[in-house]
Amino acid sequence: MRRLSVLPLLLTLPLHAAETDTDKKCDPKQSICDDVITFSTVTVEANRSATDLAKYAGSVGVIEEEDLKQSNQLVDALSDVTGVETGGDNGRTIGSQFTIRGFGYQSEQRVIIQQDGVPQSPSLFSNHISSFRTDTDILKRVEVVKGASSILHGSGAIGGIVSMQTKGAKDYLDDDQQLGFLLGQRYESNNMHSTRAGLMAQGKTLPVDLFLYGKTAQYDEMELADGGTENYSEVPNDERINTALMKLGWDISTNQRLSVSVFDFDEELTTVWQTLYHTESSIPIVGDLKQTDYVLDYEALYGNASWLNLTAKLYSTEAEYDRGYKTETRDLRYANKDERWGIKLKNVAYFNAIGAEHQFVLGLDYANRQESALYLLNDEYTDFGSMPNEYNDLGIYFQDLARWGNVELTLGGRFDNFERSVDNKPNADYDDSRFSPRVAVAYEALPGFNLLLGYSESFRAPTPHETSSEGPLNPHYYYLPNPDLKAETAEEIEGGFSYQGQNLFSTQDQLSIKATYFHGDIKDMITLKKLPEAGTPPESTMYAQYQNVDNARRKGYEVQANYGLGPVLAGLSFEHLELYDKQTKENVNQAFADKLHGDFTWFFDSLDLRLGAEVNHWFEPDQNPKTITSRGKTYTYVDQSFTQVNLKGAWTPQFSGVNWLDDKMRLNFGVNNLFDKKYINASNVNSTSRVGTGTNIYIDLEFEI
Repeated sequence: MRRLSVLPLLLTLPLHAAETDTDKKCDPKQSICDDVITFSTVTVEANRSATDLAKYAGSVGVIEEEDLKQSNQLVDALSDVTGVETGGDNGRTIGSQFTIRGFGYQSEQRVIIQQDGVPQSPSLFSNHISSFRTDTDILKRVEVVKGASSILHGSGAIGGIVSMQTKGAKDYLDDDQQLGFLLGQRYESNNMHSTRAGLMAQGKTLPVDLFLYGKTAQYDEMELADGGTENYSEVPNDERINTALMKLGWDISTNQRLSVSVFDFDEELTTVWQTLYHTESSIPIVGDLKQTDYVLDYEALYGNASWLNLTAKLYSTEAEYDRGYKTETRDLRYANKDERWGIKLKNVAYFNAIGAEHQFVLGLDYANRQESALYLLNDEYTDFGSMPNEYNDLGIYFQDLARWGNVELTLGGRFDNFERSVDNKPNADYDDSRFSPRVAVAYEALPGFNLLLGYSESFRAPTPHETSSEGPLNPHYYYLPNPDLKAETAEEIEGGFSYQGQNLFSTQDQLSIKATYFHGDIKDMITLKKLPEAGTPPESTMYAQYQNVDNARRKGYEVQANYGLGPVLAGLSFEHLELYDKQTKENVNQAFADKLHGDFTWFFDSLDLRLGAEVNHWFEPDQNPKTITSRGKTYTYVDQSFTQVNLKGAWTPQFSGVNWLDDKMRLNFGVNNLFDKKYINASNVNSTSRVGTGTNIYIDLEFEI
């Protein structure tokens, strides 16, 4: 079986930004080699083509397969990426809070989440949930592009992008192997267990490969850290998740490939109404969360000496969250549905002109999206005013990366036309267009030392909910439509330096550092504005309307360093983010705590064993405002620091002498939150019940035959 290297766990930026390799000529099935470790820092999503991260004027985090084994949820792995904040929830899989450069849950329209190029909405309009609807055991790579530099992806990339890539048969099988099986089991002390199985096959003469995979996982009540709070020591929970993946590929020729895949996610649960914020409920909510993706891919790749490296994607996806409850007096059903289909075309051309090597990307994206909802209380239907609706987005983009010796210049842009409409509401039709430019330069001033500077603009088109919501949609506000909303725009400068060197203090060491400073403005931010001056509405407490009212400033910096010496790897990262209203200086959405992340791993080559530890420290956040008043009571936002320690390990036997183990088994194990310490996200108040989950011991065993 083809084994994926365990080395990427630490040699990344920051600890999650790059694949690694070794200089030593060793057995290709060996996970660990004895010689010096080398970095191979490549991002695919940032420029929609392979790019050296050390020369990319922006911030990208890459999570490899081994990094995903530490947790059963993707959001936990994302928390180790600089610029990503998590933890403002109760720990349920269906309710995972996250932000990327300040935006995410409750502002997800400012980030792009996609798996195999298929976009999704974690919250499905209602904000009652926040789920990536994926399976970390079939992900081979996750890229996180932060900030406005990701302009080539179109509307919604103000915060950034999370792009997940699933595995196929060729990620498991050796070139001369026709058939393989996998069987995996995971147990966690904080009441989670799962079973997975897969079949991989490829033809010997017929160039066809197949991957079939299935998994079932059960999540029960969770212990809170350090005994929880005065009122809660655990979070009630009952989630059963079934996932399945089918991938069929055909190598038409040496350079051409056609593949089709189907991914299915089904979660049945008994939970609370608001899965992130509510701890328990006297009335259990019974729900079903589903997503199914169909993807057809074609590629014609002729290498970095050709004008033709074409990829084409056709996808269709449907997601739905259907839940409700029934009592003696109330019978409620609430369902949100999100249906999409789209086309993505891209070509990467390599050529020489005007004394430079060029990597020219040209592409087109078209996406159609339809949202609908059903809210039925005692057989009475509620009209949201903004659904059913339809989105139609067309984007054309280009980017040229030109190299003259030690200088790389990037020039690019994307033109987007977007249309929004609401069924049976012709006055709600909305359309606009936007051009987003990017320019960046990388200069290798000294061997391995690069100076970086970039400028980008990104945007976010209004949603039908912001332009057309109308009526008493919740107990607080009576919504008024606003068809005159403008798109939000982000203008951002990113600069810094990177360094990669080896044999600095020893003949077997390597150092990698990258520091990025970003500073920019987000104009015409769309915010729900209270309108007490409009009088008293017939229902709800107050009138409100989405308006372009905020001009926000976002600035901060990220520093990431990694050092390897023989079998020892160490990494350190620090992040600082400010996002505030330029006029009032108050934080927009929430405050963000500075975070220090450290990681240490020791490889025991003779035992095929890896042991490591990591420390996360969140500093006291700078809160403005420092308090919030609700229903006559004043609460203080988080004003303390937190520290958590995790242990992790992996055993991948290669030369133990036991045939049924060598090159067939992988055991991952560890302890998350070793000292059972609380962590409260900076968006919360000191008295919140969302203090994080307690100590969790995990064991993950997988056999590949």
